[in-house]
Amino acid sequence: MNPAIIESARSRLGTQARDVGEFLDRLHASLREAESDRLRLQSREQELEKRKPIWRLKAKKSSKPKSARWRKNLRAFFATLNTTRAKK
Repeated sequence: MNPAIIESARSRLGTQARDVGEFLDRLHASLREAESDRLRLQSREQELEKRKPIWRLKAKKSSKPKSARWRKNLRAFFATLNTTRAKK
């Protein structure tokens, strides 16, 4: 709507009606901001969803050497433990 028409109508309103109008203006501004935030977050979430498979693949690749190293260390530990027990 034309802002001049809105201002003209508001100038003829009583205090209570003017307060309600200002409240509704703030409410609409908040809703527009919330909608903008929602769309921005939705876009960011979609970007992250696209990257998930890549991250999973990287995590899987990086964990393989660690897993092998852990298995090797555990085998060595248990071998040492078994030889220590056998000596007693």
